[in-house]
Amino acid sequence: MAVVELKNVTKRFGGFTAVEDVTFSLGKGDILSLLGPSGCGKTTTLRMIAGFENPSDPTNETWGYCFRITHFSRI
Repeated sequence: MAVVELKNVTKRFGGFTAVEDVTFSLGKGDILSLLGPSGCGKTTTLRMIAGFENPSDPTNETWGYCFRITHFSRI
């Protein structure tokens, strides 16, 4: 079972696309590392996972969000 799951997540700021069509899932005990050049959307992706930013195009109907985060107390 995925603890964190993103499906086709996109984030736009006006006409600028910061994150486009990101999909991945993390299970219990998995470690994630986001690597890339400055301005490629790493921080924006992490901010969406943390709930500080909302995705522009929600595609997964799980609780009305593009991603799903299991309660951290169950991890």
